Amino acid sequence: MLTTSERPQKFEEMIGQETVRRSLLNQSKKDTFFPTYVFSGKHGCGKTTSARILAKAILCRDKDHGEPCGKCAFCKAIAEGNELDVIEIDGASNNGVDKVRELIEKVQYRPVHAAKKVYIIDEVHMLSTGAFNALLKTLEEPPEWAVFILATTEPDKIPATVRSRAACYTFSAIKDSDLAARLDAIAKKCGRKITYGALKTIVKHSGGSVRDAIRDLETCFEAVYEDEEITLDHVVSTLGIDSSEQSMRLINALLNERIPDILETVNRWQEEGKQPAYVLGQAIEALTDIVLYITAQRAVYNPLALVEAYAANIRPDKAFFILKELLRIREVCRRENSYAVVAAELILSAREKQPDTSELLSRIEKIEESLKSGAGQLTLL
Repeated sequence: MLTTSERPQKFEEMIGQETVRRSLLNQSKKDTFFPTYVFSGKHGCGKTTSARILAKAILCRDKDHGEPCGKCAFCKAIAEGNELDVIEIDGASNNGVDKVRELIEKVQYRPVHAAKKVYIIDEVHMLSTGAFNALLKTLEEPPEWAVFILATTEPDKIPATVRSRAACYTFSAIKDSDLAARLDAIAKKCGRKITYGALKTIVKHSGGSVRDAIRDLETCFEAVYEDEEITLDHVVSTLGIDSSEQSMRLINALLNERIPDILETVNRWQEEGKQPAYVLGQAIEALTDIVLYITAQRAVYNPLALVEAYAANIRPDKAFFILKELLRIREVCRRENSYAVVAAELILSAREKQPDTSELLSRIEKIEESLKSGAGQLTLL
């Protein structure tokens, strides 16, 4: 699998995390490491991968200017996931007090054959309050051989008492250009041809997740013959992505209260197996472009000509209201992943009446013109 074979193995291979990379590399050069780290950032941005590279740097005895050699027994074992002195724990499934107490007991034992013992706890924010309290004492006074790397997508859920005892690193979202370049390099390495438009669509679909982008690229590889170039049409059909025009049609239906069109759109999502939260995200981008065009004659996510065609005769206040509703409905979808709920929410949003402010604005403009000309008089009641 490409998500495994193309995983970075050295600091220099980390994508889009220059500040974090430089800091960890400098520590590796000096061979001085913090006892506890917190790596935070959205999913797929490289937190766990970076934790494994850091574990290599901590254990490797033949480093090259801070970079793990990748050839010694420690580096190979960590890459294969069977190094006894690097323990990976899933915080989501080991979040109870008893599990953490078992971990604390094992921490007291010295490493099997390395100088340090590294604990990587993924999704650490899933630990219960009692589990964090049990772990806190060990983080305050860790054994000299123990290093903890806590990875999380929700750092605000980690108690301040834990964060204050750790070196905290925030992993930024990967730039689209960096991710597209990475995917293009992988495609060339695999001997596959892919258009720039197809690459951009995969990057957009991944939401900035390197792991998701590489997985989607591999999915497209499997769906197209090896000697055939992968195009935008291939990506759209393989990944089940709604086109820009389809998103614009949904927005048009919402703004003009066309209930049958809304129901038809949701039924199509269900038939094609599309996730409501994702396609609503595309609709949000489409409506954002319409609002931008109305206010500033520009677009960010879709072709300007397409946005212009759908933006005609749209009331700005209605567009802002529907945009706010779509953002709310997407959050509902993340809790209730139901097509029926989506359809009901969309219909209610479309049918909800908004006050028409055009008449009020017209009257205000007339009053202002009258005051400027000196022909009118403003009376305070």
